[in-house]
Amino acid sequence: VLTAMAGFDTVSVSGNIQSAHAVEVKSQRVLNLSGVVTGAADMRFAARNINLSGVLIDGQVLEAPKAGTLTISGETVDFRSRFNVGGFEKVVIEASGDMRGGYTAQPLTPETEEFTPGLTATGTVLLRAAQIYPTTDGTLSFKSDKSIRIERTGQSAAPLSAGGLLSFTAPLIE
Repeated sequence: VLTAMAGFDTVSVSGNIQSAHAVEVKSQRVLNLSGVVTGAADMRFAARNINLSGVLIDGQVLEAPKAGTLTISGETVDFRSRFNVGGFEKVVIEASGDMRGGYTAQPLTPETEEFTPGLTATGTVLLRAAQIYPTTDGTLSFKSDKSIRIERTGQSAAPLSAGGLLSFTAPLIE
């Protein structure tokens, strides 16, 4: 059902996004993913502009990594709030341009972390972008139970952002 959405200008998918089978969703311009993504098979989401958000419901726990890769690709990737991913062995988020977030100016503490814009994943995380940055006075946080690898995809002008906090938390950061 979701693979037929490639012709739409804007696609929004929200809730607990789960699949035991391969899934591919494309949008011509904007893709909004809001919720918790869980899977054990390959899932791929692509659009020119991608907005990621969603928080865990009270008592909800992310699944341990099993198999599969979640790939999210766009020109720009915006983290509007915490984006939570479980079950995947690998999570790849790639932007040919900017990867950004941190629209709320709040300190990063254990109490605020679940609402802080960014990513929490139980599997290995690969971030590819021309640049990754928090918005002005914002916080952007990436957390993995396994590892985080950061790769640059090209050149970009310096962002118009100042005073923000960019945080990476994992047993291995490359």
